[in-house]
Formats: sequence, C-alpha cells, structure tokens
Amino acid sequence: EVVPEGTEGGQVVWERHAWDHLIQNVNPALPNYGNPSDHPGRFDVNYGEVSSGGGPGGPGSGTGGDWFHCNAVAFHPGLNQIVLNSRNWNEFYIIDHATSTEEAAGFAGDLLYRWGNPAAYGRGTSSDQVLYTQHDPHWLTDEGPTSLGGNPDATMLVYNNGNARPSGPASTVDELTLPLQPDGTYFLGDDAAYGPASLDWVYPQFPFLDFFSPNISGAQRQPNGNTLICEGSDGQLFEITPD
Repeated sequence: EVVPEGTEGGQVVWERHAWDHLIQNVNPALPNYGNPSDHPGRFDVNYGEVSSGGGPGGPGSGTGGDWFHCNAVAFHPGLNQIVLNSRNWNEFYIIDHATSTEEAAGFAGDLLYRWGNPAAYGRGTSSDQVLYTQHDPHWLTDEGPTSLGGNPDATMLVYNNGNARPSGPASTVDELTLPLQPDGTYFLGDDAAYGPASLDWVYPQFPFLDFFSPNISGAQRQPNGNTLICEGSDGQLFEITPD
C-alpha cells in the first residue's frame, strides 16, 4: 500500500509478503515444516511450477520466477480485507488488511480464505478444481445486486478463463457466496476444503468454445442486474441480462 508523494514519489505504508507464509512437508530439517492440509492459510512451497520469463504468452527467456502470477487486487473497506488472484495456482486469496506490516509477516498475515483449487493446499484433487487461470475476482459490494439476493459483502464475481478446463477451453463468469462469518473470518471444516461447493450463478450455464479468452478479461455487475463482460483476448464487450 503506497501513499503518493508529489507526482512521482510514494511511500510504502503497508505490505505483506507471500514468502512469509510458506509450508513444506519434504524436509523436517528445513523451515516451515508441516502438512499443507493442516495449514490452509499458508502456501505449499512445493506446489506449482515456476514459469520462464515473460509470463503467459510472453517470450520465454528462462530467467523468470513467475510462480503465482497474481494479476488482480481488490479492497473491501468495510471488512478491511484484500482479495488477490493467482492465475497460475487457479485460486484467489483473501488476506487481512487490519494488521501492521510487522503483524502481516507473522501468523496474523496467513490467508483468511482461498478458493478455486483445493489441491493447492492438500484438501482436494484435480477433480475438485473449479477455477482455470481466472482473472478479476472482486466483491459485489459497490456494483449491482447479487443473483440470489444475498449479501453483496459476501459475494464474489470472477472471470473464469477456462484454460485446461476438463470439458474443453471455454470461459465462464462465475458468482459465488463466500462462507463469511460475523467476525469477518471464513468457515472451514476440520478436513474440508473452503466452500462453497457450488456456484450461485454462471454464464454461460454450459461452457462453449465460442466464448473463450485464454488471458486477461473481467466482468462487472450493473445496477439493473445485468452483467457487463469483457472477453479480453477477442477485444469484445457485451452485456447480458440476469436470465
């Protein structure tokens, strides 16, 4: 978090590092040893692959370290929470902003919530994966109504790009209700993955190959309940009704 100074300068007033929140179950002699499934608030350092330089679709120089490929950030001022999106891990994360930088480096900075790919924290398999190289997760708080009339502070909209989707490469726009509890935490069963187990609303109901953007893209709910969709790779904007 940066406070601007003049037209070019700025001061970092808050930060959180993923590298402070690791877990690994390979070597008990190394730091952060434990079972990833017992620590869903931490990142399994052995999960995923580090891509070459340039990112997805870019020139592969072999010198990159594109592990998470986080491509979005949104802030919820009422909850004082931040959502981050990881394209490469096929999940998004919610972290607590009500911490100091020092606190964020400790257990208080562990993930509050994650969703999309429970295999990343040892509480699921590839068959449980829902998100595929997604973009633009954000709360519906400042947009239009939720599809089921629920709490917009607990409802997320995300563009699910659909790369490597088992049914074939096709995009969807997904809406889900988060398991938000009154104290601002998120419910998680002892051995379960974070819910929800199903989506509130999805467009299209059945993915088809003609609607597919392998990268970028996003969606916004409009005040009248319509959804404005940016199919990024094709450079197409279109609006759909709730039906």
